[in-house]
Amino acid sequence: MDSIFYTTLFKPNVALTFLVFPRDLNTRGPGIQRGTAWKNAWPRWNMPNTPCPGDHIVSFDDVYGGTNRLFRALMVPRGFEITFVDATDLKKVEAVLRPTTKLVWIETPSNPTMKVVNIKGVCELVKRKCSAIVAVDNTFMSAYFQKPLDLGADISVHSLTKYMNGHSDVVMGAVCTSDAEIHERLRYFQNAAGAVPSPFDCFLVNRGLKTLHVRMERHMENGLKVAKFLSSHPLVEKVLHPGTKVSVPLCQKNRH
Repeated sequence: MDSIFYTTLFKPNVALTFLVFPRDLNTRGPGIQRGTAWKNAWPRWNMPNTPCPGDHIVSFDDVYGGTNRLFRALMVPRGFEITFVDATDLKKVEAVLRPTTKLVWIETPSNPTMKVVNIKGVCELVKRKCSAIVAVDNTFMSAYFQKPLDLGADISVHSLTKYMNGHSDVVMGAVCTSDAEIHERLRYFQNAAGAVPSPFDCFLVNRGLKTLHVRMERHMENGLKVAKFLSSHPLVEKVLHPGTKVSVPLCQKNRH
């Protein structure tokens, strides 16, 4: 706390929130989290090896609407080249990767169609083919059920507005990394651009994190019961849920 001298850089409530934050860890070192005012601020941040106008980005073609809009309506007109691909098929991902690809963005399960991507498979493929950063939108599973950094991702992004906070009273995001260089660039940009959460928002998220484990288990149980009921209902044509027979094995892989 002694180093906190300007709240744009950091503040006590931010420090407390991310001290108890469920760590998106991997074996390379400690997890580092940065709170942001909103989740979709991250793709615009200029870090080592991340895109500048003219660079190539690969994005899952089934992502949250706000992410899709950010890529198509804001980044493409400003000179970014973005290829959208079905990331559930590793061969299709491999086909669009280039030596100049700087970022691969995936979301799993996807919102709202619940497609599941093999995080580890994508990360291994990207590291073989190019030097791009792999970022995973981990909002749906939360850090309780899925830890992308353990599976090889460079960045794990959360909308804390959803499950992590869990009380429908905060609009806030988080960027998690175990790469010290990425963290330092994130910190510099956050200081320069001011994409910082308020102390009270951090207080509210900290409150929500204390019950995350209880809430996520109950969400899973309740959601699966509803999905099974609707799947057997004669008036329901299709149920999109990661607990289906096709998605279960991959979801289990992504949890380790």
